Amino acid sequence: MLLRVESIMLPVMAVALALAAQTNQVSDSREIHLCATTHCWGKRIKQHGFGLIQFCRPFGTDFHRAAGFEGDIHDSITFSSKGETSQLIIFTANATWGPVQTKPAWFGSPEAPEGTVHGWHCSQEKGRDFRLTKNGRSWRLLTFITGYAEYKDVPQKAAMKFDRILDSLCYQPWPPSERTTAEER
Repeated sequence: MLLRVESIMLPVMAVALALAAQTNQVSDSREIHLCATTHCWGKRIKQHGFGLIQFCRPFGTDFHRAAGFEGDIHDSITFSSKGETSQLIIFTANATWGPVQTKPAWFGSPEAPEGTVHGWHCSQEKGRDFRLTKNGRSWRLLTFITGYAEYKDVPQKAAMKFDRILDSLCYQPWPPSERTTAEER
């Protein structure tokens, strides 16, 4: 069993170090709080990483979860208004994958980015938050070590609903027994 855990943790640690190096380039960073200290006005969506990343989705949202054949999780939340359907995707890869998505294609070139980027952190994880608003449409990508949450080219009303979900980001740390096992290696 220990060999299996070690074989999974080595790629995960490489991903963590790569993301940490990129995240350090972000000038400001907001702290994400423990889920136990935040209020959820709906149901929690749990994403597994080094800790347990969680979002809060309001009751009554159109939510669907599918598991990929390699253990990745695909969550989607849809919102319809005025005949247009918008989608928020939350993707979590299994622990052996490399970095999933570290910068969105819609953000522009590094020399001339078209939006804003901010960092976020908690005691066990770091990520970045990319945003763009243009011509009344919005894009956002929130990265975490083993995944991301993203919506693209949605109207402002949908963006406000999705932002409420993404802004509810919190974390639940590993249980002490799992954290101790990882630190012993």
